Amino acid sequence: MTSARGLAQRCVAPRRASRSVAYAGVAPLVPTALPGSRNRSPEPVRPSSRSVSDRLQQLSGAGAAPSRAGTGVSDASETVEILRRLIARVEAGSVHPARRQRRVPIADVVAGSFLDTPHGPLFTTRAEVPLSWPRGRFGSSLSLLETPLPHAMTRLAGHTALAGMAPARLLFLDTETTGLATTAGTFAFLVGVGFVDGCLFVVEQFFARDFDEEPALLWALDRRLRNFQGLVTYNGRAFDLPLLAARFATNRVFDPPIPDLHLDMLYPARRLWRARGAGCSLSSLEREILGVEREGDVPGAMIPGIYFSALGSGDARGLAPVFEHNAHDILSLAGLTVEAARLLAGTVPTVSAAEDLLSLARIVEAEAARDALKLYRAAADGEFKTQAAREEALGRLGLLYRRLGERDEACRVFSSLAKEGRLLRPFSLVELAKELEHNARAFDEARVAAEEALRAIQELKSVGATSKAQFRVTANDVQQRIARLSARARGLPWRRQLARP
Repeated sequence: MTSARGLAQRCVAPRRASRSVAYAGVAPLVPTALPGSRNRSPEPVRPSSRSVSDRLQQLSGAGAAPSRAGTGVSDASETVEILRRLIARVEAGSVHPARRQRRVPIADVVAGSFLDTPHGPLFTTRAEVPLSWPRGRFGSSLSLLETPLPHAMTRLAGHTALAGMAPARLLFLDTETTGLATTAGTFAFLVGVGFVDGCLFVVEQFFARDFDEEPALLWALDRRLRNFQGLVTYNGRAFDLPLLAARFATNRVFDPPIPDLHLDMLYPARRLWRARGAGCSLSSLEREILGVEREGDVPGAMIPGIYFSALGSGDARGLAPVFEHNAHDILSLAGLTVEAARLLAGTVPTVSAAEDLLSLARIVEAEAARDALKLYRAAADGEFKTQAAREEALGRLGLLYRRLGERDEACRVFSSLAKEGRLLRPFSLVELAKELEHNARAFDEARVAAEEALRAIQELKSVGATSKAQFRVTANDVQQRIARLSARARGLPWRRQLARP
C-alpha cells in the first residue's frame, strides 16, 4: 500500500522540470513543494540578491546552483504582491514615468469651440477679416470678390458656366491630409473653408481629433457646402475633391453635396504667372504676386507627421502651426482669385511686370488680336527678368503683326530680334527670309538670311541650347530653303528633296 506521505509527494511534485524566467523587478514564479518533500524546487531568485549576469548564467545552466534554503511560501506571496503593483501601474499608465508625456488637448492650443453634431462633438475654429483688408503688400482689397468673374478666367479654369458669377457666392476650400493619395487610405483631418459674410471674409476650420471623428467632420462640411453654388480650390480638381468624394463614400454618403461648379485656380495661375519663373505653388505665388511672407510656417510635407505625432502622444501643441498654415492658404487663395480676376477683366490701370503683360497677351490673342497686339508692344518695351522671355515677346509680336497684315512692322520686329536674340535668332532669320522671298522678291538677301540662320542653329546645337517648340526650326528645313532660294535667284526650277532617314 502506498503511504499517505508518498501519495502527497506524488500529487504535489511536478512531472517535468520547468525553467524559471526572471524579469526585472519581478521574482520568477516557480512550483513550490510542500515541506518535507524530496523534490523541492529551487527558491525564487530575488532581484535584490542576484545580479543580471548571475540570472543570465542561471538561465543558460551555468554558475552555481541556487540556495535550497527556505520554504518559498513567503516568497510566493511576495511575488503575487509585486505582480499586483505592476498591474496597477500598467492600468494607471505609469510604467515608465520618465517617458510619460503631458496630454494637451487641442482646445488648450487653438482658440475654438466644439460643434454638436449627430456623430458627436467636433472641434471648429472661426476667424474673420474685413473685406477692405488687402492680402499682402501687393494684394488688392478682398472686396473685389463681389465682382463677377471674367469669361477669360473661367475659360482657363475649364468652367465657363462660372462666367459672370461673383466669387462671393463660392466657397473657398483647402484640406490638410495624412498623405498625398486620393484613395480610401488618406484621411482629411483638417478642412478649411472661406466665404464672404456681409462685409467680412470668414475662415472656418473643421478638425477631427481622431479617426473616429471623421463622420462629424463630414457632416459639418456637408452642411456648409449646401449653402454655396460652387467651389474655389488650388489643385482641387486633382486632389481635394476626389479625396473628399472618397471619404464621403467610405462613410456611406454616396451623393455628397460637392458642387459641379468648380474654379480650380491652379490653371489660371499657371497661365498668368508661370512666365515669372517663381514656380506655381500656392506659397510661391503668394510671395511673388501678393507680397506675403509667412513667418514660422510649417512645410506641407511635414503636416502628416505632425498629426500622427499628436495622435500618438496626445499632445496637440504641434498642431497650432498646421491650423495657421491652413488659414493662410485660404486667405491667399482668395487674394490670388482677386488678382487674376483683375488682370483678366482689364481693370488694372498699369501692370508693372512685363512677364504678366506677355501672359495676358497670350491668353487674349485668340479672341482679341488687337488687344493682344497692344499688350505685346507694352511687354516688348518692358524689362524682363530673363532674356528668353523678352525674345518670346518679340517673336509673338512679329507673328501677330504678320497675321494682321502689317508686314513692314513684322520685318522690323524680326530684324530687331535677329540682332539681339539668341535662342530665337534662327527663328527670326527664317521669318525674315520668308518676308524677303515672298514679298520683296529679294532672293539673294533671303538666301543670305537663311544661311545665317543655319549657322545660328549649329551654334545653339554645339552648346545644347534649344527654344520653345513654336519657335523651333530644323537644319534640314533651312537647307531646303537655301537650295530653293539659290535656284530661284538663277531662274531655275526647284523641287523639294525628301530628307534622308
